Amino acid sequence: MKIKVGDGIVGRVAQIKRPILLSDTSMEPRYILDDKRRFSELAVPNNEIGRLIGGS
Repeated sequence: MKIKVGDGIVGRVAQIKRPILLSDTSMEPRYILDDKRRFSELAVPNNEIGRLIGGS
């Protein structure tokens, strides 16, 4: 699944380059369902010497 920068939680993390912790994904309208619903999510930017190379 590809998510554009700014879309969903992972895309927002890529945009702001800071982690986001969701304790209840059902309360977050930006949450994008992938293979199955998760009730919480931690998205963390993957940086290499100040350059964003991905997110998870």
